[in-house]
Amino acid sequence: MRQLFCITVLISVSLLYAVNCMPLLTTMTGEFGGAALGRSMCNIDFNGDGIQDLVALEKHWNPDGVFDLSYKMFGRINFYWGGSDFDNNLDFSIPGTYNRQYGLGFLRNVGDINNDGIEDLCYYGSESEQVKICIFYGNQIPKTEPDVVLTFSHSIAYAIGNLWALGDVNNDGHADIGYTLINPVRDIATMRIFDGSSHNSIILYSFQWGPNASGLTGIGDINNDGIDDYLSSHVFRQGENTCTRVTVHFGSNEFPSSDSLTIYSGINTVINSCLGPLGDVNGDGIDDFVGLIYGSGGYKIWYGNSNISANWDVEFPEHISYTNDGYTLIHGDFNGDGYSDIATSNSNYYGADGRAYIWLGGQNLNGIVDLVFPAPPGVSERFGWAKAAGDFNNDGYCDLAVSQPYSHPAPLWTPGKIHIYLGNAELTDTTVGVQDDCVAPSSNSNIWEINLYPNPISQLETTVNIIFIGNGYEKERDLNIEIYNIKGQKLSAHKFNGTLANSKNWSGTLTNAESGVYFVKICSGDKMLVTKRFTIQ
Repeated sequence: MRQLFCITVLISVSLLYAVNCMPLLTTMTGEFGGAALGRSMCNIDFNGDGIQDLVALEKHWNPDGVFDLSYKMFGRINFYWGGSDFDNNLDFSIPGTYNRQYGLGFLRNVGDINNDGIEDLCYYGSESEQVKICIFYGNQIPKTEPDVVLTFSHSIAYAIGNLWALGDVNNDGHADIGYTLINPVRDIATMRIFDGSSHNSIILYSFQWGPNASGLTGIGDINNDGIDDYLSSHVFRQGENTCTRVTVHFGSNEFPSSDSLTIYSGINTVINSCLGPLGDVNGDGIDDFVGLIYGSGGYKIWYGNSNISANWDVEFPEHISYTNDGYTLIHGDFNGDGYSDIATSNSNYYGADGRAYIWLGGQNLNGIVDLVFPAPPGVSERFGWAKAAGDFNNDGYCDLAVSQPYSHPAPLWTPGKIHIYLGNAELTDTTVGVQDDCVAPSSNSNIWEINLYPNPISQLETTVNIIFIGNGYEKERDLNIEIYNIKGQKLSAHKFNGTLANSKNWSGTLTNAESGVYFVKICSGDKMLVTKRFTIQ
């Protein structure tokens, strides 16, 4: 595991801006060009040690190690165990043994299906003659064979759409799953609930197939009655019209529940299917959810309470996301303040380079982006295709995994990458604007430019030398240089009196510094001006 520190030069200027940064911990890379690591992924405690693991699909993997889109799309499910030594090394895998076994599908954490206290993993996708759902029970000693397999011939379904964890909606101790079977040839779709206890599937809706925005998803316990609730997004054709209905189904001992609330109903209105849970974004102890995304109106968010109505509580002003796998909005407490924060992405941004974003939760969620993750270097590699949030390095702060799975056509096929960004106690609601993260300084950073040398630094001589190049420093006074660890704990502080008009150099020593990646951040008050990354070897 690589440990990180931040060196921050603080300039005593009272500003309203906030500094936000989630440093890059590590990057996983696919086995060969075209392997497409990260086409689907999720966070899950699969080995039952109480720490979140990262699971990722390497879609085009095959045992020959040579990309072949037509005949060698075996697929492989990769596991990276969470812990203080979390890194980019593959810890366990479930490889496909024949073409398309795990090559045309998706991964989901579906909760504890078998009620053994360990979360379970679901793979669902297509093969040549059927579609299938495979459930792997979590175990201290994981197995490579699924424990439950549901198969459907093409006479019933050509695809499985929008499979999501529901939680334990019938209060029997077993998690349940919602999924949709789609047969466009027969023009029929069915929305079903897989009962984790009996393994029976119950048809909730059967309808004339409309756009693939129909699905069931868990949203947590939004009415605070101790039982998980779920949401149905039901898009169907009625004559020449496309109708939409979004309904909250309240969990109960009945199955399926008869207690529900329609929160949206419309005709010929296009909505987004990736609705779902948000955790507790306003800190009142009750789960919240996003229940509606349509047109240019953005996200409609409901705060959980004992008397949910059809009226949403917060409307984010812009719909900036385009997510290819998983929820449009995912959540985790990235700064450890007790509020769930929201992450999203747009893998189509700027010619499919991609981008990711974070909104920080709080009592006054305002919909202004607090942190932007620009795409790492690449050519249309779709950064933000899939996301996962979990405390992978077990330091008490939720981390963010963002995939960058592929670029095409040949010869641009890339192996696929997953970037892990570390949670940070210093993350603050900016409230007044968008701040880029520490990987990409703002466009006016030239006036705050610095040089840092040597880079890399030898672990035997951990002296950091900074030359302040930009002319913005000439009138600033009373600089403070502070060293923090990744938890936001201050390790040391240094005072720099006077201006930099005459002396534009600073040197300092990192004591007991281990090898790894570090960041220098230059700030004015709370506003980040520029950052530099360096390593100690």
